[in-house]
Amino acid sequence: MIIMSKITSVLLFLLALSFNSSAQYSLVWSDEFSGNALDSSKWVYEIGDGCPNLCGWGNNEAQYYTSRPTNINVDTGYLHIFAREEQYQGSNYTSARIKTEGRYSFQYGKIEARIKMPVGQGIWPAFWMLGSNITTLSWPQCGEIDIMEHINSEPDIYGTIHYNNNSTYNFNSQSTTCDVTQFQLYTVEWDENEIKWFLNGVLFYQVSIANGINSTEEFHHPFFLLLNLAVGGNWPGNPNASTPSTSTMLVDYIRVYQKPSVQRSNSVNFDANSAWTSYMSVSETPANGGAYVFGSSWALLDAKSTLDLHAGTAGSLTLQPNFNTYSDNANDAYWVNQTTGLGNKEMEASTFVEPGATYLGADFTFTGNVISYTLDSNAYTAKVFVKALDPANGYIDVLGATGVFDLPPSGDFSVSIDSASLTAGLLLQYGFLIRGINANPLDEAALGSIVIGAMNTTTSTNKIKDQASVVSVYPNPANDFLTFSTDQELKSFKILDLRGVVVLEGGNARTINISSLHVGTYFIEWTFVDGKETDSFIKQ
Repeated sequence: MIIMSKITSVLLFLLALSFNSSAQYSLVWSDEFSGNALDSSKWVYEIGDGCPNLCGWGNNEAQYYTSRPTNINVDTGYLHIFAREEQYQGSNYTSARIKTEGRYSFQYGKIEARIKMPVGQGIWPAFWMLGSNITTLSWPQCGEIDIMEHINSEPDIYGTIHYNNNSTYNFNSQSTTCDVTQFQLYTVEWDENEIKWFLNGVLFYQVSIANGINSTEEFHHPFFLLLNLAVGGNWPGNPNASTPSTSTMLVDYIRVYQKPSVQRSNSVNFDANSAWTSYMSVSETPANGGAYVFGSSWALLDAKSTLDLHAGTAGSLTLQPNFNTYSDNANDAYWVNQTTGLGNKEMEASTFVEPGATYLGADFTFTGNVISYTLDSNAYTAKVFVKALDPANGYIDVLGATGVFDLPPSGDFSVSIDSASLTAGLLLQYGFLIRGINANPLDEAALGSIVIGAMNTTTSTNKIKDQASVVSVYPNPANDFLTFSTDQELKSFKILDLRGVVVLEGGNARTINISSLHVGTYFIEWTFVDGKETDSFIKQ
């Protein structure tokens, strides 16, 4: 009967793959417990009572976890975990706890398990997850997702998250009821916006984690799985004379599904009408050691960033060195060197847009055009940047310097970041910075400025003798192949991304395989015997 039950379970699983309303998910990991031993490529045993660092596993639990077959085994298609009353290694109870840490972790997905649980005073089975960064951040900063917990003999099962909220432990929890002594299906669906708990396919709880709301940044990182059967503890209380001497937890299967990744690409052209803001970082001058002093948000005008808005156009942004700390404090030696008359602080004025989570999880490109550049480049540096700040790690830029580039003296610019670097929970910024000493307003004209505008993304350049295009490109947009026709004698072609980087090139081929390119806009430069032509196309 047990074997037949397992076969029936597998058949129902296959049927569900065909007709489940969650067919948007694909199975990526599972353990069907169909062998005769625990799969060591998937699971790790946790051994002991938590001592010396976490005695009682942080909850005053009474059991000592082992890997003995009397506490855990795989047999007849099920994982068995046994909690036993016995003297062992100084504890009055033994049981088992396993985890996938170091074997398998993942970020977002649908996690489900079919479990049958014991009841009794002090009995505490759980199927749960911990953040994979627990070894560096500790708990609760790593985050915890309890897919299912049950205590004692009550009918309630609980879904819970534990996390750090402004240096204070916090949790959110909800329960529903069922007969835990029979097999039930426990499920969590976890994505970048929310975590949902289901019992036998029926939703009973959900929590929003969108954009790390209410300090839920912990849940935008990879997690690993855990299964255990605890005895006693702060929550269920101690076992008593009514508690069975042996309690058994049965697990039919555990499955993890994820949605197929869809390659997306986002491109933002400069627009003065966007929500621009400024931040000023103040340091000592290099001559005074260059140490960081402070940083704070500044008004755009105080940072000498001037937006010029024109209805129906992208407008422009003028960037200049900072003057106001000099003019407001000309007699203050903190800001102005009273001997040389020069500014006494290094000012880094960043002017940027924070678009929220809209562009995370996809390739991102920021473009624009340098209309004019008269800034004194010997005294000041000017950069264009895309940054991805991590709120859970002191707002460091996880991109490092890979998204920061010198502004060109003229013409178009483009900064692109791969989707793999823009994971959920990060804070995206794109914009510009100028760095140098706080300047004397009398030198404003001499020190110059930079004027930024939008890139003209509709213009194709270098047409042969300014004639109509001699190349026909189709289909456009294209998926995997691009075909062209022309009467000219073609020597070669180059495909460039919006940064001007050559991503593909070849000779006289009438069909070009573009399947390896990311989704987005590209330029294709044709070289003929007697000239060149540049066209654009869209890769879908």
